[in-house]
Amino acid sequence: MKTFRQLWKSLLMPSLALGLLGFSARSVVAQWIDQPITLRPGWNAIFLEVQPDAADCDVAFASLPVESVWRYNHRQAVVQFIADPNELVISQPDWLTWVPPSNPLTDQTSLHFLEGGRPYLIKMADNAPTNTWNVRGKPVLRSIEWLRDSYNFVGAPLPSASPPTYRTFCSYSSALSETNLYRLLTSGSWQRVTSPGTTAMQRGEAFWTRTRGLPAYSGPIEVQTDRHAGLEFGRILTEQTIRIRNVSTNSTVISIRPLTSTNPPATSGIALAGPVPMGYWRNSSVFTNVGWITFSGVVQSNLPPGGIWDLRLEVRRREMAAFTPPSGATDSLYQSLLEITDSANGTRALVPVSAYGPQSASAALAGGRSLMAASATTPPRAGLWVGTATINQVNQPGSGNPAEPVPTASEFSFRLMVHLDASGQARLLQKILQVWSPGTYKSAGDGTTNLVVDRPGRFVLLTDDNRVGQFAGAALRDGTAVARRFSSAAFGFRGTIPMNGTGFGDAGNQLACIVPLPFDDSLNPFVHRFHPDHDNRDDRPERNPLLPHTNSAGLTYTAESWSINRAITLIFSADDPDLVSQNLSGWGDNRIGGSYTETIYGLHKTPLVTRGTFRLHLASRVALLEP
Repeated sequence: MKTFRQLWKSLLMPSLALGLLGFSARSVVAQWIDQPITLRPGWNAIFLEVQPDAADCDVAFASLPVESVWRYNHRQAVVQFIADPNELVISQPDWLTWVPPSNPLTDQTSLHFLEGGRPYLIKMADNAPTNTWNVRGKPVLRSIEWLRDSYNFVGAPLPSASPPTYRTFCSYSSALSETNLYRLLTSGSWQRVTSPGTTAMQRGEAFWTRTRGLPAYSGPIEVQTDRHAGLEFGRILTEQTIRIRNVSTNSTVISIRPLTSTNPPATSGIALAGPVPMGYWRNSSVFTNVGWITFSGVVQSNLPPGGIWDLRLEVRRREMAAFTPPSGATDSLYQSLLEITDSANGTRALVPVSAYGPQSASAALAGGRSLMAASATTPPRAGLWVGTATINQVNQPGSGNPAEPVPTASEFSFRLMVHLDASGQARLLQKILQVWSPGTYKSAGDGTTNLVVDRPGRFVLLTDDNRVGQFAGAALRDGTAVARRFSSAAFGFRGTIPMNGTGFGDAGNQLACIVPLPFDDSLNPFVHRFHPDHDNRDDRPERNPLLPHTNSAGLTYTAESWSINRAITLIFSADDPDLVSQNLSGWGDNRIGGSYTETIYGLHKTPLVTRGTFRLHLASRVALLEP
């Protein structure tokens, strides 16, 4: 039979570990670092900078001679300072408490999981040796939760070498008083800091301080990201922003540098695929090279008091080294950390960074399969690509060099669409329709009327307008669900045209195809249904069709109409062909392009050669193209 302690933990596990801590199941497996914490005999006041991999207190302290762990939990009433931690009593409402399972008071345990970015009191056995507790976890960006006009038990992320004094730390907030600071001595008693101007704070140490009013302060430098868990690019995102604010009253130089992530714990099942290659956006009149810059070293900015630095960062999946997960790994993830420090040495913040590589697709897109399973059969760039081809050169048959294209007076652009399926086959499209296929259900097979999902709902890409009625709409128009349609007026073929070539999107590779326009096609420019000179019929009364012929180039023709072939070649480039790749994040990932060449046979005795550029954007990750 379960004890009260076991029952309480089983009830708290799903909600506390995933809800109260603010971490999803996938977000707790990234960007690892070790925080060494020295635990001496007796009482220890510690500040936990990371969210531990082993968050369960029973697991975290299993190998340590810990007698109890305390976390302050008062949120409303004014706190009366506790001078002696030995006066603490288990089960008092102001403290969450953990004791080992062997303790007779174990059923009164109220602290079951450790939360990063929080201070704790840890009571070691008095006869225990000094221990180093190496906590492997993910750095946490968390503001201090202050209690107004009260004593607060707090801690802050600090540099290991030359940390600030208590006076320096408190001087930037009028709500903090340097005369009411208390540190825990090795003897186990709290002692007032009598020389805050010369007493240095210690990394990983918690302390008591009294507030006057309600501070909005967690340190001289504030670091904010779009998500509490750091920079999680996943498989879809290509750009995020870090906001850094100088809270101090002095100008300071902010430095940001990438750090290598420690290997994830074996229990996570996530293999470290490598660091996350990134770029940062530089936009200043001081620099001539404005745009995306490779983030490989230290990036700095001078911030005045109250100044804000919004640093745009992009993930460069095209630069991710290929990685083969080891045996036993259920997934792989590229992981790094960003270290943010200031020239006054008052703050050291660590920002977790993670991203899936080009071979990964999200679990939702993989239909519930693991990311590795999805990538085993599907090319990394499978899906629908929509963009533009821009013609800026064309040959002049009447010139001295009739085969050489020359620059045009103005550019001509048209829509270009290519689909890459799960087998790696690329196809040129004239039109595509995106619709929604609702999910289906089947009997649960348990003898009841219960149903389970047979096939989840999904987006479908169609090339046949006649099949639209078989599906639901993918977009709303005037309150009605309709199909989302993409088309190109530059082409008139029906269906799709396979393209030859491999390595879709990789620099230097190419795709090629022939777009035919038969001599009797209604869209052929030589054909006119009602004009006797262009209807491909004899002028005799019976109007017999004209006899077609084939010329030396293999094109069919009649006396009134010629077949036309458009030979199209796409050559992919490593950089944006329009020299604006620095204005785009995600190049080589969800944005690709290169040079466009089209040779038109049949319009003139001399083939017409056009050249330009093309750029494509990933519009849908659906790898299946249905007729």
